Amino acid sequence: MEHPFTTENQILYQAIVVDDGLPELTEEQEKIVIDRGNTLSLRFLRDALRYAGKRTMRSMVRAAQASACLLLGYLHRRRERNKGDVSFLFGRIETCLGSFVEYLHSDFKGYFSHKKPMPHQLWQPVKGLVLEVIGTDAHTALCRDELLRIALTKALEENATPSWVEADYWKRITAKLAVLPRNGVDDAMHAAYILITWNFNSEHFVEYMLHRYALAIGEEMHPRQQWHENHMTLVRITVTRRYALYPNLVSCKDMLLAQIDEEMAACTFSEHLHRTQPAIALPLSVAQIGAMLRMACDAGMIETGNVSALLSRVAGMFTSKRSGRISVNNLGQKFYNPERNAVAVIAGHLHQLLKECRKHRV
Repeated sequence: MEHPFTTENQILYQAIVVDDGLPELTEEQEKIVIDRGNTLSLRFLRDALRYAGKRTMRSMVRAAQASACLLLGYLHRRRERNKGDVSFLFGRIETCLGSFVEYLHSDFKGYFSHKKPMPHQLWQPVKGLVLEVIGTDAHTALCRDELLRIALTKALEENATPSWVEADYWKRITAKLAVLPRNGVDDAMHAAYILITWNFNSEHFVEYMLHRYALAIGEEMHPRQQWHENHMTLVRITVTRRYALYPNLVSCKDMLLAQIDEEMAACTFSEHLHRTQPAIALPLSVAQIGAMLRMACDAGMIETGNVSALLSRVAGMFTSKRSGRISVNNLGQKFYNPERNAVAVIAGHLHQLLKECRKHRV
């Protein structure tokens, strides 16, 4: 049995590749193409009813989905090749195919292949809406939190061809974030807890949360106690079932709990080290130590998946030349926002280190 979408598929394909060796279409042929595109949904429904049956319906829907998405992919590559300039006919075919795939997605959900990549033309409007909600720069950042905006943007950009499931997740989470107030720190934490509830299990977001937790550590409370309170707050969060940015990865909540457990273990290690061995004095300020660690991490000299644990250990093992005992909170601020003067001082020390290397290399 010939698939009911075959004829339309051939007509549209011939129209799309007309400039790749086939003769140009006449005005009458263009009208036929547009008519076929406009009536894709009706023609498919007519044939679907004719061949009604679960197995037949699934194969029909998925074959039609694959064919339409293949043609949309061809049109997208053609648009890129022409730097966005396409004819009226191509634009019209693109619109018809996009509408047809969305029709299959909405009206035949039980048979549609949701794990297949969403066509670029349909993903871009979703992506644009997400960027509008989370912001495009520091001035438009969600809840006026630039670091949160960066974390969400990185998560958005790391998958250039999301599936329909992933695109649906972004639509849902964007709708939740769009209604939030955007004024201060408390609003940012409210947004963060919504993301945890909806299992936004991106490593960029987890890193953002650990940074926020580390900055919140005050001098009046022991760091381990602060991390314990963060742990207890997370345990109380109820995660929405069946939803995740990456369904096959560990949940956002579990990732954060594991990292916090590491932070508490690091605090215990630092306490024990402090009791058994004297701290090592460094001839550097906290700003200079933070800048040195940042450059070492960026250069790959220090490899760590948990920056907060690294900072906690450094703060427990060393003292600075100015303040003596190092505050993890202060060190974290200097690490994430290196001061220009501190970087210059470290550069001077590196030049001296380079001289020593040359001396010992002989």
